[in-house]
Amino acid sequence: MENLARYSTILEIPRQALQRLLVTASFLMACMAMSSQTVALHSQNVPYVKKVVDQGIAVEASIELADPAGRERPFREGEAATFHFRFSDATTNQPLQGAYPAAWMALNPDGRSPKCKDLVQGLLNSNFFNRPELELNSYYVLAMNDDATISVVDPLFGYGNSKLLAMVRLDGPAEDWALSTDGDRLFVSIPDASAIVVINTRTWKIIGRVDLPGRPGKIGLQPNGSNLWVVFDETHAGATESGVVAIAADSLKVSARVLTGTGAHAMAFSGDGRYLAVTNGVDGTVSLIDIALLSKVKQLRTGGRPVSIVFSALSQMFYVSNQSEGTIVVFEPKEQREIARIQAEPGLGQIKVAPRGRLVFVVNPERNMVHIIDSASNQMMQTAQVEKGPDQIVFSEKLAYIRHQGSETVLMVPLEISGGKDKPVSLIDFPGGQHPFGKVSRPSPADGFAPVPGENAMLVANAADKAIYFYEEGMAAPMGSFSNFGREPRAILVVDRSLRQRAPGVYETTARLPRAGLYSLALLVDSPRIVQCFPIAVEPNPELESHAGVKVEFAKLEGAVLVGHPMRVRFRITDESSDAPKPALPDVRILVILEPGPWHDHLAATQEGNGIYAFDFTPRAPGSYVFAVEARSAGLSFSNSQKMRAVAGVDHSSSEGAEPK
Repeated sequence: MENLARYSTILEIPRQALQRLLVTASFLMACMAMSSQTVALHSQNVPYVKKVVDQGIAVEASIELADPAGRERPFREGEAATFHFRFSDATTNQPLQGAYPAAWMALNPDGRSPKCKDLVQGLLNSNFFNRPELELNSYYVLAMNDDATISVVDPLFGYGNSKLLAMVRLDGPAEDWALSTDGDRLFVSIPDASAIVVINTRTWKIIGRVDLPGRPGKIGLQPNGSNLWVVFDETHAGATESGVVAIAADSLKVSARVLTGTGAHAMAFSGDGRYLAVTNGVDGTVSLIDIALLSKVKQLRTGGRPVSIVFSALSQMFYVSNQSEGTIVVFEPKEQREIARIQAEPGLGQIKVAPRGRLVFVVNPERNMVHIIDSASNQMMQTAQVEKGPDQIVFSEKLAYIRHQGSETVLMVPLEISGGKDKPVSLIDFPGGQHPFGKVSRPSPADGFAPVPGENAMLVANAADKAIYFYEEGMAAPMGSFSNFGREPRAILVVDRSLRQRAPGVYETTARLPRAGLYSLALLVDSPRIVQCFPIAVEPNPELESHAGVKVEFAKLEGAVLVGHPMRVRFRITDESSDAPKPALPDVRILVILEPGPWHDHLAATQEGNGIYAFDFTPRAPGSYVFAVEARSAGLSFSNSQKMRAVAGVDHSSSEGAEPK
């Protein structure tokens, strides 16, 4: 202060003015330092390679844009980037395997890097309202839509909200799809365009196309991933030919064209990848194809109308369901002969084998039945009467999920207690939406359910609801759902984007870079314990559209939603472009609708601070409740609000709720 007084006297400047001048100068110097730090970080991005030694382990983190054309410039928001982490012994340089790393990109508050251990600890305990900008341990959900599109969705934490990552437009509605073994490419059949297209799952762009003379149907990659096999029907000169086409997965060149027989086709590969079996619905046959020779080696007679086929790794046999004769035909591929014929009843449909290979499930949509076969003895073990029109079976590790055309009810069969001779089948159910699954404009043979990676949970697509539900095993109803943006999800597929080992000691994933800012790339390995953070900068992307307004993000509901039980719903309102919270909005209210029907209600929301609001609601009847938010002061209406859907079930331990009035 003495120096301040002396300079004030010499320069004849008022003391208060000089103090303000010095403060301003200090602020400008700090801004210049932060700006130079930003420039330095940006220059470090090209190329981005960081190395460190921790616990005797050499760690190398590198990032590159998925598009090679942009790899010479800084990272920009919204661009697809591939993250690589390499672990090796610092002394011997031997790769470290079994590391199972986790990684995140967290925005630095005020542009300053926090303490790494504190940051990682916070990320491990993150929740819906305190999550990183980018999590590299996630998965994406793909929906095959009715309008010739495939939507790519990040379901986030809440399942009442979702983030649309991409919308892939096709030349016609897709029929079937198959994911490459590394998950980097998606093959899609488009019957109306007589084509197969290939989609890069890093950039979500179409990178290849194969035009076929006929209409492609079901597709499948052989076990080693080298060839894509496509069912086709081709008509010329008044005659119809059908069979399968083999397409090299790398070059997309047609490797073979094998005529099998007439009628609808289903196909399955043997476990060792040596044989492909194709059913011929009109001919009543199964064509056995030697994959190495790319030719048909045997035509096996099933009789009737074979409609579905599966291979059991335990018995090393194919199982064919015969719709018209009501039989399950078992044949051995190496000996190329029939082993057994199991009698059921006419009307059989899809046949599937459980994960361990012993239990074989087959549905009968015409008679509303499910049969369970023991592949070790090739005997019918159990039969259950189920809901109307069972048409599809999907497995988790513990349960068989059965979908029904005439009902929204999903039945589950516990695998551990199934297979006992003539014992009653244990059935559990939950509502998979509001409308029957058969209410779809264009059915697809692809699965409408998909297991959630790393969780005991299942995603369930309901086309008529235009929504995808999240069911956690053990609950009475789905924990939540997310909208499919006004489109029918005819089938769904999960692309696991968590870090996976691509080579010994090398882990990799691809994700889209978050909004512009200075970040910490946080890395955690549990054993040996490695915690490291690396700086990374992301620049604004002038090619991205700017969206003004606010957005609503719902938190995941805690516990099952049950009739008569109060539930607390929390959500956050943020600026759509900057993600800044919108606190203290004076007019936030909720619209609740019970679908279908006219019942609705309006609720007031209370403020919890930092842009977080909440309301209490008690379901009065079973069904699907939709919640929308309005805040006119922020330009948010019920119509443009993000919405949450919750399906309320009945608590069987108490009386059922009354119907809403």
